[in-house]
Amino acid sequence: MSGISLQQLRYVFAIGGGSTFSEIATDVDVTQSAISQGISRLEQLLGAKLVEPFGRRRRLTAAGERFALYAGRVLEESEKMLEAIGEHREGRSGRLRVGMVDAAALYLFDRSIAKFHAGNPNVEMSVVVDSSAALLERLARFRDEIAVVVSPAPGFDTIDLRSETLHLYGPGTGVEPASWVLYPSGSHTRELIDDGLRTAGFRPRSIIESDNPAIQRQLALLTGSWTVLPPEVAEAGDEPLALVREGVTRRTFVIALRTGSEPSRLTAAFIDTITKA
Repeated sequence: MSGISLQQLRYVFAIGGGSTFSEIATDVDVTQSAISQGISRLEQLLGAKLVEPFGRRRRLTAAGERFALYAGRVLEESEKMLEAIGEHREGRSGRLRVGMVDAAALYLFDRSIAKFHAGNPNVEMSVVVDSSAALLERLARFRDEIAVVVSPAPGFDTIDLRSETLHLYGPGTGVEPASWVLYPSGSHTRELIDDGLRTAGFRPRSIIESDNPAIQRQLALLTGSWTVLPPEVAEAGDEPLALVREGVTRRTFVIALRTGSEPSRLTAAFIDTITKA
């Protein structure tokens, strides 16, 4: 449709991501009034209200949410084009948005991230750390290029990365404590842990939840709780947790991509880096 600019698409897409007019203005180097006018012209052209007041902020209407999905696709393709031109002109450059679960960012692929960043100093890279479910939602809404999550990732193309075994750890008494520290209910990892604990005959009742394995370890030490963690976390540092039972469960990490979407050269290069970790 003529009359729609990439800048207008960026405005709507950014509002869908929770950005304020002030933040958008800083990011794209325009005034807030220019953003307001750009959105108003777009709404007039489409004949639909895309943005509405929400307290002191703005949020997308239902029509705006649908429009933001299409905007995400167009912006992704435009970034691929600009990336290709930039590579040809001055070496690899561009923007890469990656989602990762805690374990992936903290200890599984931290060196790979550093290696990629060191080898691509002109790339603007952002890493969002969240749960698998939240990251897949971001991926579906074009907020990130790829997501490193715990399998399964239904509805997405996936690339297997690596698996890790989680063991049962405690403060060293050998007696089942009153409380446990586990991943949040409903998370992929928690479902695997619950199945493994049931098979082993454990029925945790009082549970402290955290999706950060390093925090789980500290809480287990502070409260005398049992927890299910990978050895890289549980046995690290000057105060390692004591192994209670081996092999409670096993989880697999995958790269999730939007189905049918061809990764950009930049995304493909990052995928190549972490698959070789």
